[in-house]
Amino acid sequence: METLLQKFSDEINNHGDFWNYYNQNFGNILENTQCARKFIYRFFANGGKDYILDEWINEQDENIGMRNLHTVNVFFIGVYLQRKIDKNLKIKSMSSEDYKFSYIWYLLCLAHDLGYEYENCSQMYLNMRGRSYKYRATNNYRMHSDFQRTIWYPNRLDWYSRHALNIVYTFSCSKNICDTNRIITYSNGVTIKKARYSQRLINNYFFYRLYVMEKLDHGIVGADYFYSKMIINYVNQYKKVFLASSVAPDFYGFYNSDGLYFCVEQIKIFEYISDCIAAHNVYVSSENDEYKYREYGLEHLLQDNFEKIDYNDNPLLFILCVADTIEPGKRFAEYRNTEILDMIRVNYDEEDNMLCVEVDNRLDFDAARKYVENVRSLERWCNIKVKVEIR
Repeated sequence: METLLQKFSDEINNHGDFWNYYNQNFGNILENTQCARKFIYRFFANGGKDYILDEWINEQDENIGMRNLHTVNVFFIGVYLQRKIDKNLKIKSMSSEDYKFSYIWYLLCLAHDLGYEYENCSQMYLNMRGRSYKYRATNNYRMHSDFQRTIWYPNRLDWYSRHALNIVYTFSCSKNICDTNRIITYSNGVTIKKARYSQRLINNYFFYRLYVMEKLDHGIVGADYFYSKMIINYVNQYKKVFLASSVAPDFYGFYNSDGLYFCVEQIKIFEYISDCIAAHNVYVSSENDEYKYREYGLEHLLQDNFEKIDYNDNPLLFILCVADTIEPGKRFAEYRNTEILDMIRVNYDEEDNMLCVEVDNRLDFDAARKYVENVRSLERWCNIKVKVEIR
């Protein structure tokens, strides 16, 4: 069984045609946080989407820097998993070329932790004006009633506005932007007709995390941030073309000055990716938090009600959840990235849907034990078999 470092090197050196969507050359992305940062930025910049990173690029503290290496690791774990399962996976298009896995994966994976910029500042936002208004009832608020008590929650977009977060759309708003078919159809026959979770549940989970855990959930905030920025970027790209043209371009499909094609169908891709970013951090309940889950209207996430994430239902979400969970860098921060990648062995058997992970016994025992527990927990919320041990 190969180490993650060996697998990553194989993907980088021998399978660039599968993952390197813009055919770029990169530096030592597995060792250096600055190279990892450039890797992330250049993918978005080459697609005319660097606007979504305008805040991220200026918030490079130590935690964000480590997250960049984590993100790159997740990227290549996902590349390895998907190439084994189906290297030809695409989302079908009705108006242009089909969307390759390399396109949807770079957007999803490289953006999946952008919400950490806000989560790291949770206490600052909680201390700002407006925290007490969660109990105030007005026509703009949504009511949840349980256990003979009534609590009023604001819509999270209203919360963003009141707390000066730079998010003006949430990822349920595409019908307000354009009239487009929102169904996602994969080349392998998987069809996704609705979001993983309802907007009511996402809203309730956002406020559960905010007021019970005292955290801005980086998945939900990151999903809204990504979607909001992608919508604004689309409009900005159109405005640039419009101002430079003697004939008004078609809003529903146009080329920008760099020859990149933008079409309104992409908005449903952005919304789908946002849904996956939000869902990857929504957790099934444990025995300790079941009461609070019920109080916040999260019955769908109780252990007996939870529907496991399955590749055959949602390939992109499954790959993200598995790759994000088994990525070791965030669990062993005291080690160099290449060092830890060389001490974790992974193999995925796509026929049996079996993930095998071996952890080097030279690693810190407590950290290794927690890592093993996290990997084993995949079986609670993903449809996958896991075998993990310290050797």
